[in-house]
Amino acid sequence: MRIENLVTEIQSHPRVTERRQSTNNRTESTRHGDEVQLSQAGKALADFRVEDTSRARIEAIQQRVESGYYDQPQIKAIIAENMLSAGSLDAVIAEVQDIKITLKQLAEIPDVRIEKVQEAIGKLASGAYNDKNVLKGTADGLMGMLLG
Repeated sequence: MRIENLVTEIQSHPRVTERRQSTNNRTESTRHGDEVQLSQAGKALADFRVEDTSRARIEAIQQRVESGYYDQPQIKAIIAENMLSAGSLDAVIAEVQDIKITLKQLAEIPDVRIEKVQEAIGKLASGAYNDKNVLKGTADGLMGMLLG
């Protein structure tokens, strides 16, 4: 069955046809001067506003905050679980993981001692590294590090 045929199939179903005929009969009988009156409950529902519900909900939440309701450990656990399961913290969790990885990588970087860097710059400028013994010692040290 394809979706395009679904409406046709539903409309042609015997129960739908019977209901449609029954509704048509009622509609014809009410066209002869009958009146419809809404009950008090119906009128109240007609005046129902989403804003009113939102305002009432906000006031209820404010009362719970003021009373310390949300400070209870079991309520905190429920809220945390709901936030995690809703996926609303996924971006924050991913960012925290990235920060942890970055901090670990930073911890592996050796400290730079500025005074040693400045000393090396001074020796380089004075030509101290152009000495044959210094060059041989540097080359030997590098080869030892590379070859282990």
